[in-house]
Amino acid sequence: MWIRLRQVAVVAHDLAQAMSDLTVSLRLGEPFHDPGVAEFGLANAVWPIGRTFLEVVSPTEPGASAGRHLARRHGDGGYMILLQCDDVDAMRLRFTERGVPIIWQCDLPDIRGTHFHPKFTGGPLLSIDETVEPDSWRWGGPGWAANVRMEELAAIIAVDIQAANPEALATHWADLLDKPAVQRGTSWVIALDEGELRFVPLADDRGDGISAIEVMPGDHSQHRLGGTISICGITVRYAAYE
Repeated sequence: MWIRLRQVAVVAHDLAQAMSDLTVSLRLGEPFHDPGVAEFGLANAVWPIGRTFLEVVSPTEPGASAGRHLARRHGDGGYMILLQCDDVDAMRLRFTERGVPIIWQCDLPDIRGTHFHPKFTGGPLLSIDETVEPDSWRWGGPGWAANVRMEELAAIIAVDIQAANPEALATHWADLLDKPAVQRGTSWVIALDEGELRFVPLADDRGDGISAIEVMPGDHSQHRLGGTISICGITVRYAAYE
């Protein structure tokens, strides 16, 4: 099974403020606003980072699951991981056979998406999608490729998921994804065909969930030697390269 990290979403109380913070801090271009997320009681903004994507969502209706997530984790923070695979039917079957229920499914001509219940994935909402064209991505908007700014950020290359028991959660995800989990210091890492999922010890009292992303800086980024920033309740860590 071919699987890659394609998109990460954070959730924020104030969408306009979060958009401003992310745009300025990460030097992003104009975002795409997906009207389809209104189905979930949300508004959003999505930016391409190379061929990966960063999204911020904000609840617009009482009772939206994103609002409950904000309350459970005491504020803005990581919300959702979207993985792209080459056989979504096989993944749907694998997850459901392991007792992880599907909470949303959408099969369109260009993409087939599936959301799995976060109660059974240890905190983050997880989506696994399959596209007809491997590099297409409906959720990024019809003109996303023209908005890529590789000089600043080249890709999201990893997601940190903090957990009270990183080994147990990594083992669970490894079984779901049919990918091995390997210990790396105090963390456990699942290497995807593109990108990594890193299960790390709790760093605060917010409980299990997405705590950080790692990005590859572009050739003209001021962060080519590494560094971190905190924004929208997560840490953005820049990979260093010469």
